Amino acid sequence: MERLKKIQRVQMPNYMYETIMSKIKREKANIIPLHWAGVAAAIVILCISTNIYLLSNNYRSDQKNGLEGLVPSTTLELYNE
Repeated sequence: MERLKKIQRVQMPNYMYETIMSKIKREKANIIPLHWAGVAAAIVILCISTNIYLLSNNYRSDQKNGLEGLVPSTTLELYNE
């Protein structure tokens, strides 16, 4: 503790405080607010769930129509009259 009492204060240039404060303000400006990060996450989740829903509906409709495409349609017409 005695050594700490012997420390002398260093003279600082006048512009140093403003430089430090401007750097702090720039760093704060680059931070995305938590609210907007939550909104972005909700949009991404909504897009992913919409894609999954649409793909599952498309897959189900393909399964229903798949058998109809495999079986040829039969007609009772033997001759072109």
